[in-house]
Amino acid sequence: MYKSDKPVIPNWIIWGTFVVFFPVAFLLMVIRMLCHWNLRYQRIQDWKSLGFMFLLVGLGLIVLCYWGSEGQDMAFIFILSIILFLSPFLIAVHFLKKSKRLRIQMEEDYRIYKNMIFQQRIGRVSHMIELIQEKPKLVTNDLMRMQQKAMLPGCWIDFATGQIRLDREVRVDEQTQAAPVLETAQSEVVRSARAPKPPQQPRQAECKGCGSQVVLKPGETRTCEYCGSEMAYGA
Repeated sequence: MYKSDKPVIPNWIIWGTFVVFFPVAFLLMVIRMLCHWNLRYQRIQDWKSLGFMFLLVGLGLIVLCYWGSEGQDMAFIFILSIILFLSPFLIAVHFLKKSKRLRIQMEEDYRIYKNMIFQQRIGRVSHMIELIQEKPKLVTNDLMRMQQKAMLPGCWIDFATGQIRLDREVRVDEQTQAAPVLETAQSEVVRSARAPKPPQQPRQAECKGCGSQVVLKPGETRTCEYCGSEMAYGA
């Protein structure tokens, strides 16, 4: 479950171990990546760190080739160093590109989440998971991070119940960026003065306690059957 952007095993431990004995550092990275299996942001950082580790291994092999090579055929040493450097370098490039692809995919999914919440008005996390067809834990952790990083203004997600609640004033522009739009009191008065008031009709009321909805008649007051809060017509 997402708690923060900090990795399970801190970077200073990984890199400190890499300097002392790099095979253990790679083992720690594998363990950390398994712990971050459903944490997309941390996985992106893990692939990036792993790429730099392989790059440093390649540079270290070049140094070893030239270490104590006095009196030897330098052309042979040069070719050998390039061959030894090439394999970890290609692996490093692959991992760095993978990290970049995952970041682009994460940002795209974040835009999809915003569209589902603010434009499609999807009210439950489980419904979002069905539509996006991703692992439930992955989507849940993504939404937890977005909420913690204030990427969903005007929205609150109750992860215990899976319910998504929006502020009533929230409207969304074409880029699905939430922005509060409040109707002025003056325009409200002008409309009410010009138009005759229609008879009151039953309307849907939302519970302020749990967000459940029920239809109430004019003047009717009812107790929420889920949390016990009072719901009144027009409140």
